[in-house]
Amino acid sequence: LEISSATHLAVDTVKTHIHNIFRKMGVRNRAQAVSLYNKKKDDSNGVYAVRHWESENSVRRTSKTTK
Repeated sequence: LEISSATHLAVDTVKTHIHNIFRKMGVRNRAQAVSLYNKKKDDSNGVYAVRHWESENSVRRTSKTTK
């Protein structure tokens, strides 16, 4: 609800985005996401670790454009 209010997005939209983030991270909840982040962060405030994690684990979808 806080994220929804702060971003002016519908609650269901925020839930969908959070669900997709957790799925890509391979976690089920915020506690697991924080734990995973803490395991991966390094001395650069976690920026390198997150980028490194994204490059190893990101799932990219391709979209088709129609003319």
